Amino acid sequence: DGLFAEGSELLAGRAARRPKALRLLRRAAGLGHMQAATVLGRELLQDAVERDRSGAAAASQQLVPTDLVPAVDPNGRPTGGLRSASDAKLEIVRMRNRNRTGKESDPRQEGIKWLISAADEGSDEAMILLSNAWFEEHEGHREALKALGWTAGNALTYLRTALGGKAKFVDACYNLAILHMEGVEDEQCTYLTRNPAVALMFMRKAANAGDAKAKLWVGVHLMEDGDEEAAVEGWDFIQAAADDGLAAAQVHAAKFLIEASEDDPDLRPVARKYLERAIDQEEPEALFLCAGLFTQEGGSLMGNDGVDYTRALRLYERAGVAGHPEAWCCAGAMHYHGLGTPRDHLEAYRSYERAAQLGSLDAFRNIAYMHFRGEGPLKRNREAAREIMRAVEAAEAAARKPRS
Repeated sequence: DGLFAEGSELLAGRAARRPKALRLLRRAAGLGHMQAATVLGRELLQDAVERDRSGAAAASQQLVPTDLVPAVDPNGRPTGGLRSASDAKLEIVRMRNRNRTGKESDPRQEGIKWLISAADEGSDEAMILLSNAWFEEHEGHREALKALGWTAGNALTYLRTALGGKAKFVDACYNLAILHMEGVEDEQCTYLTRNPAVALMFMRKAANAGDAKAKLWVGVHLMEDGDEEAAVEGWDFIQAAADDGLAAAQVHAAKFLIEASEDDPDLRPVARKYLERAIDQEEPEALFLCAGLFTQEGGSLMGNDGVDYTRALRLYERAGVAGHPEAWCCAGAMHYHGLGTPRDHLEAYRSYERAAQLGSLDAFRNIAYMHFRGEGPLKRNREAAREIMRAVEAAEAAARKPRS
């Protein structure tokens, strides 16, 4: 218990103490401490996810040829492009990883090992984490479980077992609802037939137990049902989730009220209240929505009498920093056309690149266009533009391909 307590305390502190925290948790787990094994497995899977994200970010950058982006623009200003300080740091990490001696174990494999150990001892949380690793998380987790002989059936068994406990009852209900909504099958077997009614039943259980995300899910589902009575009940669930402080529910409530305020202007202050509460949490979609309101020529519920591109740009950039790719794309367009800021193709390129690194294909199109015209930090290069567009078209084709 002492090792677990000290390790948990260090995990909650500075990132520099994380290696020591993991060492303490390993010692506690090795001595049979079930909760330590669960926490250790969870943290190691998170480490694997971060490593995957770093690799994906590096791969996405390859769509924009690095040798075509100069370090400075014609006026001598740093481009902030693919040869930025962050990229230098990323390359240092890559070099460090390449030169490792191999003493460190794979965090994904080790994390799964500890979680299975804890699940076999009866840990509901470990069972939920393992089922999430199969159904919800990164593909690498599922592949690691497949290597151990797992199928979707194993993950479902753990999830159903967790449903019988108290500690993770809500999580089990929520996850089973999602799975019943989608169905579970592979090439060999159908493990769970799609059943929206059963999905709603499980999600109601999670919502009634107080889970805000479940309340939002039930609310959205009921409002989309088309029945007036169901829609009223759905709105009650959404309001409850918003009042619980769930930013996504606050955004959903704001969007609904903004649309409804066209017939009833008295709803505008309520919509603004929900939107501002979500903005206070730096919720990306709330910031993005608010930015769009400031671009309305007739004004909006935010109090602007007309277009306010300057405030819109600031909000788009805040949304981008919070992880909204299309917000960076909009910010890039405003820099490109000089809306709310002097026209600056270099800043436009920087914004488009940030959006591209978050996965926006529209941003890649805009970067291709700038290559084609030789704008911002780029020299005119039509072949580079075509190369990027071919990559974009391939990505779109892959996204349209139905799952097997």
